[in-house]
Amino acid sequence: MHEFNVAVRDLADFCHRSGDIDHRYGPSPTGAQGVEGHQRLYRRRPDSYQAEYAVECVHCAGPVQLTLRGRADGFDPEQGLVEEIKTCRVPAASIPAAVSRLHLAQGRLYAALIARAERRDALTVRLTWFNIDSGEEHALEQHYSRAELDDFLNATLARFADWLRLLAARREQRQRSLADLDVPYGAFRAGQRDMAELVYKCIDQGGQLMLEAPTGIGKTAAVLYPALKALATGKHERILFLTAKTVGRRAAEDALQAFRKNGMSLPALSLTAAERICFSPGKACNGDDCPFARGYYDRHIVAMRQALQAPALQREDIEVLAREHQVCPYQLSIDLLPWMDLVIADLHYLYSLTATFPAMMERDGQRWTALVDEAHNLPGRARSMYAARLAKRDLMAVKRTLPRRLKSSLERLNRYLLKLQKESWREVGFDTREGCPDELLSLLQAFTAAVGEQHATDPVLLARLPGLGEFYFRALQFLRVADRWGDEFRLELSSDGTPQGLELTLNCLDPGRLLGERQAGLHSVTAFSA
Repeated sequence: MHEFNVAVRDLADFCHRSGDIDHRYGPSPTGAQGVEGHQRLYRRRPDSYQAEYAVECVHCAGPVQLTLRGRADGFDPEQGLVEEIKTCRVPAASIPAAVSRLHLAQGRLYAALIARAERRDALTVRLTWFNIDSGEEHALEQHYSRAELDDFLNATLARFADWLRLLAARREQRQRSLADLDVPYGAFRAGQRDMAELVYKCIDQGGQLMLEAPTGIGKTAAVLYPALKALATGKHERILFLTAKTVGRRAAEDALQAFRKNGMSLPALSLTAAERICFSPGKACNGDDCPFARGYYDRHIVAMRQALQAPALQREDIEVLAREHQVCPYQLSIDLLPWMDLVIADLHYLYSLTATFPAMMERDGQRWTALVDEAHNLPGRARSMYAARLAKRDLMAVKRTLPRRLKSSLERLNRYLLKLQKESWREVGFDTREGCPDELLSLLQAFTAAVGEQHATDPVLLARLPGLGEFYFRALQFLRVADRWGDEFRLELSSDGTPQGLELTLNCLDPGRLLGERQAGLHSVTAFSA
């Protein structure tokens, strides 16, 4: 029996997503604002309303057992209502129908599982778009009988069955190959056996390990080998190989290739940054502007099936597949992530404030192991990921190019910066503060909201005005860092004495707390370095 754990959201994405990639209609700019938006809605709901309602279902089909898990945003047993909440910063009427259909499908899956568990004859599914700036709700409601919900769940599982069979076949092939996998390059080098034993014990016990070994010993192969063998013995389900440099990625890819020559068969993906793998640089990520985004979700499943059967999925392999099927290579990589046993990625994908993996770990309930290469780079890299900078000079340069509505939001921000320049500082040209002013954050939120709304109606806005795009993303990072504020942060003000010379910098003096939060969902961590 092959057992798989799948999140309801991943099932909905796989089976019910269609149409174009469109990044204009995403949720709120920061995770904390999205959470706060949900909390604001919860406070409006009656006492009978149950937020974050957990659901689970076990489905068996031949030799495959699927455990489906998730949390409905809300369930009200008195009203017979299941609610799916999405936050936004654009008018709900402007959101494409395909996007709403996907989220309604997710809500219907939650409702089907709740109807089975609670033995409800019927339920209403509500999709609520909540604008975090205006506080307005826009709801779409559909009523379903128990039989209709069962039919929808069964049809979804039937659609997913072929993919599950492919996953099961790959799992069986993987297990046979790993059981017989020989040590790296035929024999352990001096010191490698000790490292491999420590890594295996760390995974077995779900712990944390720091390894230091000299250059040339073969650290990459020595940590990958026990992690792979632990997959075969059921000690964990997923492996992340994280690196800060291209040379680390290549070392991991070379080690995996050596294992393949020894008979290993395992789905492994090298994740490449969007800006490096994009086929349409300078174009907006939507179907109106990019041919690889247009109709992506109508073609990507075929590409994913082919990818799952590939011996390796390095950058070049993903590009070949994406061109063959005319799909976005970066989005194809992201959509493959839930189904990969091993992923090679930059540190950013686990540790940054916009990291991909923490949310995946929370959803899928599997045991993830992180192997962190050249770990001495992590503290410095983390301080840069948890920092933000805004320059008045950049603001003024951008303001001259903007339409009136966007310009007014920057004028208000500029007036506040002028006020900061006139305040008393610790010394000439420099000041530091332990808090981040609420007025500054409110002005940045107003600016990013205005840009987001304008971008929804003008998809090439940021591509046409690259200076605006750069300042917009810096403002978003500033807000993200402020959302994670703690005693280890400082706001630094500096000026070269000229009228436009003011710079604001948020610095993280000690990234330990945030690194710990990002690692909290991991089963085990091995950090290694010379």
